[in-house]
Amino acid sequence: MIKVNILFILLLQIIASNISITQAYDLRFLEVLNNGTNYDVKIQIRSNSDFKLASSNITFNFNIAGLSNPTLLTAYNFIPPAYNDMTVTNPNSGVASINIVYIKDEAASAYTVDTNWVDVATVRFTTIDISQISNLSFRSTGHSNTVVYSCIGSGGPPPGGTYTTTLLEIPGTISANLKVFLEGPYSGSGTMTTTLNTNNQIPFNSNTAYPTSSFEYIASTVGSIPGSNMVDWLLVELRKGTASGTKVTTRAAFLKNDGTIVDVDGSSPVAFTGVSAGNYYIVVRHRNHLAIMSANAVSLSGSSSLYNFTTAQTKAYTSGTDPMVALTGGGYGMIAGDANGDGFISAGDKNSYWFPQNGLNGYLSGDFNLNSFVTSGDKNLFWFPNNGLATQVP
Repeated sequence: MIKVNILFILLLQIIASNISITQAYDLRFLEVLNNGTNYDVKIQIRSNSDFKLASSNITFNFNIAGLSNPTLLTAYNFIPPAYNDMTVTNPNSGVASINIVYIKDEAASAYTVDTNWVDVATVRFTTIDISQISNLSFRSTGHSNTVVYSCIGSGGPPPGGTYTTTLLEIPGTISANLKVFLEGPYSGSGTMTTTLNTNNQIPFNSNTAYPTSSFEYIASTVGSIPGSNMVDWLLVELRKGTASGTKVTTRAAFLKNDGTIVDVDGSSPVAFTGVSAGNYYIVVRHRNHLAIMSANAVSLSGSSSLYNFTTAQTKAYTSGTDPMVALTGGGYGMIAGDANGDGFISAGDKNSYWFPQNGLNGYLSGDFNLNSFVTSGDKNLFWFPNNGLATQVP
């Protein structure tokens, strides 16, 4: 994917009772929709201490080869009656501006920005070239200062005092460069079958495989499956710790037949926009295999090194039980048989999923070897030997 470099120029008006403060804040993008026709991004702000946001202007650059026609899709929080209707303008080629105008003359009505991420706006672009719109990142590489004006007080430019703000951090885009095998479709010699793909069974929207209501992520949509070597959709989750409550973000991605996990373009490592470089535990999920997590926090940046789960059991986190299966011919893979995706392989997977699907073909959870058909082989070769096993991901 080609990055769209974004430069935020933020002119804030903070309502305050003094004129000698330093206000620190963060800004970030969240990708909301990327369907090949429209590209929607949400802009958010947070601070190291509470402040009231008055009139503000957020300006950023975008790649005109990939995107056009920035328009306001949704305004959040900074809306009437305390503010004028928010607008998004396109003052110059490749430039978009979010305009916030505070219309009150006192502090009480203004919205408070705090230490949690606050939604500012969702901006919609028209897609020109899908290969040149993803991986949004801030152009800046370090802290920056900007001038802030208060709505009350004296001194400095109207209507009040001058403030200096410091950008706390600049989340850009990081990538996860990963390799895993799935036990079900593994065919030996470091490769997996692509029968679901050959039979046109892989859905174009990841929500079909992993409902957003259950997995709490933004679904990805493609116009076509990006290559004949794709096995299926996966989910890749980043955590700051081992506990589920430390989840930072989740992306849908594709698994290639050589075990490489790629972004929706079919070739790039999985990109996470608006996430700072750092150390993360990496969780990989498949809809009918037991999830795995990296044994330790992995350093991720814009050019992350390969983390290969297939080389040893010790590459995956465990509380004692082997987290993966030893594959015939060497290597390790995610364990097949969890038809309902609850993290346990049990009688329920056989009785409620494999049994009623037996004899059917399609994109089915009882199809553990991913060959488009649910047969006795799925039960005898995968569910039966793995019955009683559970994921080691907390």
